[in-house]
Amino acid sequence: MKKVAIIGAGIVGSTVAYYLSKNPAYQVTVFDQGIGQATKAAAGIISPWFSKRRNKVWYRMARLGADFYLDLVADLQKDGFATEFYQQTGVFVLKKKEESLEILYDLANQRRKESPIIGDLRLLSQAEAAECFPNLKGFDRLLYASGGARVEGLLLTQTLLVASGAEVLQKKVSLDIRDGAFWVDSCCFDQVILATGAWLPELLKPLGYQVDIRPQKGQLRDYQTALMTDDYPVVMPEGELDIIPFQNGKISMGATHENEMGYDLKVNQAMLDEMEQEALYYFPSLSQAKVVSERVGIRAYTSDFSPFFGQVPNLPQVLAAGGLGSSGLTTGPLIGYHLAQMVQGKSGSLNPADYPIERYIKKEKWMTENILNWVNVCVKKGNQVLLLNRQHDDFKGWIQPGGKVEFPESFFEAARRELKEETGLTALNLELKGISGFTNPSKKERYVYYDFLCTAFEGQVRGNDHEGEPKWWKISELDQIDMQDDIRERLPLYWRKGSFERIHYWNEEKHCIGETKTALYD
Repeated sequence: MKKVAIIGAGIVGSTVAYYLSKNPAYQVTVFDQGIGQATKAAAGIISPWFSKRRNKVWYRMARLGADFYLDLVADLQKDGFATEFYQQTGVFVLKKKEESLEILYDLANQRRKESPIIGDLRLLSQAEAAECFPNLKGFDRLLYASGGARVEGLLLTQTLLVASGAEVLQKKVSLDIRDGAFWVDSCCFDQVILATGAWLPELLKPLGYQVDIRPQKGQLRDYQTALMTDDYPVVMPEGELDIIPFQNGKISMGATHENEMGYDLKVNQAMLDEMEQEALYYFPSLSQAKVVSERVGIRAYTSDFSPFFGQVPNLPQVLAAGGLGSSGLTTGPLIGYHLAQMVQGKSGSLNPADYPIERYIKKEKWMTENILNWVNVCVKKGNQVLLLNRQHDDFKGWIQPGGKVEFPESFFEAARRELKEETGLTALNLELKGISGFTNPSKKERYVYYDFLCTAFEGQVRGNDHEGEPKWWKISELDQIDMQDDIRERLPLYWRKGSFERIHYWNEEKHCIGETKTALYD
């Protein structure tokens, strides 16, 4: 059985989990931090046929995504799950100019040939529209398509996750690569799916990738009315405003498209109030409704507003999707289905080459490593060395004086300071004998120790309660005292002729030192 990790439980991740669960050869674990997810805050409209975007591959994805809902609903119903999250109640499209309606009608009529799901397509007067949506104002005529649908994003993802039977863990995780294996939450997986939306750059940056994704804040407001809204069509006036009726008198209004707010999740009441005033122009009865909630989500969009999916460059076991933007509930299930197909070595109706992931996810040419600098000082007097009896944290035993280099001081300044603070001695000479430390290749981390020899000093030896009591030890006694093996092996390198380098390479998978390399230079 192959183990698959899905990071992100939004519309893409939950769909992948559902369709992979149908294959007993796969064991699926879903990780989700549960903060800011666009799907959970979304009230979706499935009506891509009126889009005038010139991006043909986007439109193909969007129209096939609308078609795919019929398959998704049928699959879930066959498995015994309710599908109230999706309802084809139709859509009303409003335009300020009459000629714009005529153009959209002609466009949608042409598209109906390849998308019969559009259904009944008509231009309606206000009186005719009132039969479906009473008290709707602000227009002379509107465009109606019976195939338009509304989707409750949160209910959809919840249904998919339950239907999948996958283990769902509410936690923030990272992706680690150790010796060619892929690790999430201390577990090794055969395949990893990245469906984290606007947080994909954060997930891939530690692995040396630049991701063309930025956050877009979206807000909406929910109302409770006394109206029988079960069969009301969705209302799409010109601009950002949408009025989305749901069952049992619930109506959602929104959503904003804020590109400069980053990952801000605070509700902006003034912005929603302004949108509400616009909604009242078309639907005055909304003034009698009760505000029951306000939702904020973060969409992910790319620089050219195009979505992508496929294999992450140079990571054959890692698939990702992103950049769905405000059409996420339209395209997300189809993308999720295709990712599930790709995991199984199958194809679908979309060609990944039309949505090239390598255009948006690129390996950085130069990867910045994280370096922490420290100093060690071996104080030698004849055949004796000065050591501290360290008794705190996990690094106990006899150790030479030293500590962290405090920016912007130099390494020699740090060595003099640490020696003074921990022993009371003032160094009169310092010889840089070598460099030692730890390197973690998988995390691009280095702990670098600059190793100094001090043979001339002044002052009186005094103790430091924090770092330990100093004591002179004969070199011949060092094998007999409690000391870290690394220090015991390194100390003789200080007084030998020449310099040295001693580096431990950390094995992240086994959580231990995998290899130690020592180089001597005379």
